[in-house]
Amino acid sequence: MFDLIQERDISRVYGSRTLVYMIVHGETLPENPETLSQRGHDQIIELARSRVASGVQTLYTSPLKEAGATAAILAKEFQVKAETKDCLSEVTLGKSRSSSKQLMDRLPAMWNDTNHAPPGGESFNTAKRRFGDCMNGIAEKSTGGSIAVVSHPIVGALFLSLVRGGPPQLEDWLYLGYASCAAYEYANRGWSLVMPPDDSYLTEPVSVKDRLPKDILRALGV
Repeated sequence: MFDLIQERDISRVYGSRTLVYMIVHGETLPENPETLSQRGHDQIIELARSRVASGVQTLYTSPLKEAGATAAILAKEFQVKAETKDCLSEVTLGKSRSSSKQLMDRLPAMWNDTNHAPPGGESFNTAKRRFGDCMNGIAEKSTGGSIAVVSHPIVGALFLSLVRGGPPQLEDWLYLGYASCAAYEYANRGWSLVMPPDDSYLTEPVSVKDRLPKDILRALGV
């Protein structure tokens, strides 16, 4: 069961605690979402050297290439090994990575109804449960430590909604920054938000909204 703690309650937080940094992968190339741009590479270096995520003992990453490339940079900077977890993958929107037209066709319906699953894909609520179970397992395995998880923007927004409670918010995804970092605490089988997603340490912050084509933004009503 995924127990929620919306605020840090000292009376409930006793025993071992795990600090979890949720890091969104760096900016990718517009023509190739699996490859970090030079700016995306530089963003991750800035993140690692900003000390916003400190004392990381273990690093976990999605198996997709942009997350793996981000994790490789962080692993070198943090001097830790990166472990790939399939359950950290981004939301499946179909049988293959979606084109801009497919995103325009599928994302509005998914944000309007978080139980809606596109053909060959999964709904936001299904993905949220999958990711929550995955994060519980990771945190329990690392009890008492400090770990980092490299994820995708939608996944980061879904996990934020899972900890806060309530449905995922479109704005949390649109304004989430590439190479941003959030901090959570896991204790007594529950989660609390320590620091919301932040990218203020970056020289060139870039949000999801900055990178989405205008036709997709119009389809989303933005």
